[in-house]
Amino acid sequence: MFQTSEEPCNQVQIELQNWIRSQFGQTFSANDEAASPVTCAPPTHRANGTSLYPDDVTDGDAATDLRFGTQFYAFVTPFLLCVGLLGNGASLKVFQSPLMNRFSCTKYLVALSLSNIMVLLTYVLLDWLNDGLKYWPGGHR
Repeated sequence: MFQTSEEPCNQVQIELQNWIRSQFGQTFSANDEAASPVTCAPPTHRANGTSLYPDDVTDGDAATDLRFGTQFYAFVTPFLLCVGLLGNGASLKVFQSPLMNRFSCTKYLVALSLSNIMVLLTYVLLDWLNDGLKYWPGGHR
């Protein structure tokens, strides 16, 4: 399925050999074939020859799809961020009302709203500022 720049290797064998070495130390002789470190290069291309990494995309359709995806991410994420913050803020206000305090699940729903707001501010916003803002007109590349 994937092609690598080196010979294909069995990842399970590598992990097993590394575990044995970590548990028992290097016990192989210098002439032993297993004494040499085993490495496996990560895949760089698919079986059909196309690159796994978006920077190398030169195919017309793939490049168009990649541009559409990044622009979609850049322009839709701020909208979803605003909707999420407003919706979770409204939920937080409703769950903190005196009428809702009599239900036992209210504390969990308040915690859920707060955690959603924190995820939106710490993960989504920061990720968008790092990766999405550069695709806006006048954005920093």
